[in-house]
Amino acid sequence: NHVDVVLCCDPKAFTHTNPLDGLKRGGAFVWESSDTPETAWTRIPVKHRRFVKENNIRVFILPGFDIARKATKQTELQLRMQGNSFLGAFFRVSPFLAEFGITEEKFHESVQKQYQKKFGRFGEAVVASNMTVMTEGFSRVQEIRYGDFDEADRSSMRNPPLRPLGDHQL
Repeated sequence: NHVDVVLCCDPKAFTHTNPLDGLKRGGAFVWESSDTPETAWTRIPVKHRRFVKENNIRVFILPGFDIARKATKQTELQLRMQGNSFLGAFFRVSPFLAEFGITEEKFHESVQKQYQKKFGRFGEAVVASNMTVMTEGFSRVQEIRYGDFDEADRSSMRNPPLRPLGDHQL
């Protein structure tokens, strides 16, 4: 219940759950988002912002689905490959590599070997695309800035209402 890192592949997680539940003080929350680090804070509901600040939670965003979409056109693979981007992000933000003295180079070599073992029978292109997605996740994860509690709350993920098109006046 008290983990160092929570990975959340659902950009709308805050609309139906508390993805911060169980995250320990000083932990990291990695969240699927196409927002910028400057605007992502407004996607966190006001009621959870206090927990983030009081517990010194580091919040990161990752465009994992975008990374996976660029790696393959097959929709069923995009969801699976999104997980590889979060694997990279996890190792980037967690204390694991530092705690065990693992260099970034050694980490990439180890993952490459595992991908070769798991996907090698499907060809080198499959191994390479999975590796690309993981390294993109490792490099593209971004920490967001803390904002104020009273900043706009855009956590509903709903955009402002649009005016109807056409000649009709409301």
